[in-house]
Amino acid sequence: MINCNNSIFKKSFLTLLFFMSFIFADPTDGCELETNQVYLTASGDVLYNSDTDIAGFQFSVEGTTASSAAGGSAADAGFTVSAGGSTILGFSFTGAVIPAGCGTLTSLTLDGVATGLGSLVFSDASAAEINFSYWVDSGNGGGDDVVEDGCDLPINNVFLLEGDVLYNSDTDIAGFQFSVEGTTASSAAGGSAADAGFTVSAGGSTILGFSFTGAVIPAGCGTLTSLTLDGVATGLGSLVFSDASAAEISMTYYSGTDGNNDISGCTDSTACNYNADATLDDGSCTFAEENFDCDGNCLVDVDCAGVCGGTSVLDECGVCDGPGLNADGCCGTDTTDCSGVCGGNAVVDECGLCDGPGADVMCDDGSMVCDESECPTSGGGVSGGCDLSTNQVFLSSTGDVYYNIDTDIAGFQFSVEGTTASAAAGGTAGDAGFTVSTGGSTVLGFSFTGAVIPAGCGTLTSLTLDGDATGLGSLVFSDSNAANIDVSYCTSCSESGSLGTATVQIIHNSASPTVDVYVDG
Repeated sequence: MINCNNSIFKKSFLTLLFFMSFIFADPTDGCELETNQVYLTASGDVLYNSDTDIAGFQFSVEGTTASSAAGGSAADAGFTVSAGGSTILGFSFTGAVIPAGCGTLTSLTLDGVATGLGSLVFSDASAAEINFSYWVDSGNGGGDDVVEDGCDLPINNVFLLEGDVLYNSDTDIAGFQFSVEGTTASSAAGGSAADAGFTVSAGGSTILGFSFTGAVIPAGCGTLTSLTLDGVATGLGSLVFSDASAAEISMTYYSGTDGNNDISGCTDSTACNYNADATLDDGSCTFAEENFDCDGNCLVDVDCAGVCGGTSVLDECGVCDGPGLNADGCCGTDTTDCSGVCGGNAVVDECGLCDGPGADVMCDDGSMVCDESECPTSGGGVSGGCDLSTNQVFLSSTGDVYYNIDTDIAGFQFSVEGTTASAAAGGTAGDAGFTVSTGGSTVLGFSFTGAVIPAGCGTLTSLTLDGDATGLGSLVFSDSNAANIDVSYCTSCSESGSLGTATVQIIHNSASPTVDVYVDG
C-alpha cells in the first residue's frame, strides 16, 4: 500500500512540475504575444496582439465553458460581449472598433479549467477576416514536454505530429471527426482506427472516422490514424469524438511543444504577415489582393463602377458599363420623332408635314382641308343627290332629301330646321322597305328586316313640310355594323329649279308702229 502511495505521489509531483513549467513560460500580457495572436490565461483573461483594428470577434473556450465576459479593450470600445456555453461573441452596435494594439481583449468567468481557445474568427471594419492564431509555447520557455507518442499526451487530448494523429482517451471511441488546420489531407490510413476496422475518409480539411459494424477504438493512447498532408498543417480543430452511446467525449487539441525550437510563422517575405523571426512556415501567409497593397489601398485606377483596376467605362449616355445607343441612336428606350430628335414629340400631321399645323384651309362649306384644291366642288345649284359631294345631304324646298353617301345605310335620323314635317314617303328608303317616321321636326328611318339602302346618290325620302325649311341638322347615319357614317349638310348648296312660267301680254298700239309686251311674273 505504501509503495502504491509513493508511486502516486511521484506521479502527482511530476505532473505538478510538468504544468509549472508551462505556467512560468506562459505570457502574462498581450504585448508578449506575436502579432495577430491570442492567449487565454488560467484566470480567464483573453490576451491579444493585433496589427489591425478589430470590429468583431468570435471564438470557443476549449476544455470548459464560460458564464460571463467583461472588461478589457472590448469594454473600453463599447463592445457587447456575450458568453454562451463555450462560445464567446463580441461586436459593436455602433460600428466602433478595438484599435490595433495589444493587451487584454476581455476577461472570462470560467466554469472549469480551460485548455485554450479555438475556432478563432476576427474581422476588421470592412468585414474582412483578420488571420489570428492561438499562442503555443515554442519550446523556448524551459518546458520539457516532448510529445513523441499518444501516451505522452494528457488524458482526452489529441495532437498532430508530422501527419500522425496522436491520441490519449479514457473512453472507448465509436466515431470521430475533426478538421486539419492550415492545409488539407488527401488520405488517412493505419493506426488504431484501422486496427478497429474503422472507415476513415479524408475530404479536403475534414477527417471522418466511424465503423459500419459498431466497433470501437478501445480507451487508451497511441496513433489514431496517419494522414497524407497536402501542405504544412498548424493543428487540428472542430474536434468531435463520441462513445458507443453516441455521447460526446470532450477531447482537446494539445497545445504544448513538439520538442523543437522552431518558430512557426509566415516565412514568405512578399506576404503581408511575413515574420522575419519564423523558422518554420506554418502555412499562415496572407497576400494582398491583386491591385491592392497589404493595407487594402488600391494601387491602380478605379473604374466608373468603383472597382479597383476594373474595366467598366461610361457609355455615350453616361451610364457606367451601359449598352450605349439603341437602334435609333438614342439612349435608353427613347426613339426619334419625325424631326430626328431623340425623345422628341414632333409628329406628322394629317397633311403629311412633320410638326405641321394640320388642315388650316377653310372651304366654303366650313370644312378644313390641307389645300384649297381639296375643297368640295359641290355647291351652287343642286337638282338631285348626285350633284352633292360624297357623304353630303341637302333638303329641297319641296321636301326632297337628296343624298350622296359612299356606304350602305342601315339607319338614319335627322331634324328639319325651320319647320316641321308631317309625313315622309318614297325615295330609296321606300325602295329598301324602310320604315320612315316623322314626329315634329324629327325624321327617323330604319328597317325591321335589317335591309340597307345601297351606297350611292339620289333622293333618300320625300317629306311633307308644314312650312319653309332652312335645312337639316342633328344628322345621324349608321351602317350595318351600327357604326357611324360621317355625313354633313351642304350649306353652300342652292336649289337649281326650272325657269318657271310667266304671263305675257302683247298690246298693239295702232297709232304706233311698235308693240308693247308686258310680262307678269
